[in-house]
Amino acid sequence: MQRTRIERIKKTVKSGWFLIFIPVGITLLFLVPAVIRLNKDTAQVHKDPTEENKREFDVSLERVKAITSGIGTLATIAGGIVLYLNFRVANRNAAIANKNSRIANRNVEIANAKQVTERFSKAIDQLGNEDQIQVRLGGVYSLERIAKDSPEDCWTIVEVLSSFIREYAAKRKDERFSLEVKATDNQTLKKQEPIRLPTDIQTAFTVMDRIYKERTSDRRIDLQGIDFSNTDLVGVNFTGANLIDAKFCGADLNVAQFNRALLIKADFRAANVEIAFFKDADLTGADFRSAIMDGAQLQGADLEGAQLQGAQLQGADLENAKCLTKEQLSQSKLYKTKLPAGIDINPNHNCEDLGITP
Repeated sequence: MQRTRIERIKKTVKSGWFLIFIPVGITLLFLVPAVIRLNKDTAQVHKDPTEENKREFDVSLERVKAITSGIGTLATIAGGIVLYLNFRVANRNAAIANKNSRIANRNVEIANAKQVTERFSKAIDQLGNEDQIQVRLGGVYSLERIAKDSPEDCWTIVEVLSSFIREYAAKRKDERFSLEVKATDNQTLKKQEPIRLPTDIQTAFTVMDRIYKERTSDRRIDLQGIDFSNTDLVGVNFTGANLIDAKFCGADLNVAQFNRALLIKADFRAANVEIAFFKDADLTGADFRSAIMDGAQLQGADLEGAQLQGAQLQGADLENAKCLTKEQLSQSKLYKTKLPAGIDINPNHNCEDLGITP
């Protein structure tokens, strides 16, 4: 009880309302006696209107006026001080409220970050499950949901998924495409049936593509040196990826997308890249020997040093391709091939090898 009363007194002092009692105290201390004296002098003047009584009446009246004016001034000053103190208190309370709001928001952010971290860790554990593909699929989809809930973690999730794909490819070393070399200028490749990607890897590609499209970035998905030889990769989107030294020997890459990708020294020997997209890709030193490239879109691609011996380029579009020479195409099979300006070679060159009479 006593403590509550003390707290109230402190609040009153801080707010400045106690200043209101100053004019009241002055009124009781000075004005009341002065008014009493004025009333007394007034009565004396009425009773005996002598000059001395009138003079005392005038003094009493002026005293009352002066005290009244002083009280008004003090009341104004006290009111101003009260307003100022209340303004300071209000500002301080607002600052405290803002600080508390910031702390609350920060706590929410910390809680959300903790939740995202826990979900992320669980998803990573799911990806590492070697026994159940359903568990790994759950991990892939969990990462996609985290990417939607936490946009700042999108690129980290893309890197995790690309690492997941690289790890899968590394486990398939024993299934790599085999190569037979004959005593000719060309290399003949013995092709096997392409291996289908497991559902979890296909889903990882799909989810990674969705995240990458939604969160445009200049960074490249890192699949450098990956080995997808003899693999069914129909329609897979590798747009903008880093695929330097990647191996796609004998792979089925029908309508796959490699636009703007880094494919320096990539190996596409005997691969099926029909209607695949390589627009503005860097194919410096890439190997397309004996590849089926019918309808491939290579507009603006850099083909410096690319090997095209035995490549089938029926209906392929090489318009505006960079650093491509007549010598590179001399042992290719062309038919209605769109060539870049300045290449002096028949667009139906070696079409007889395709069973087509020009």
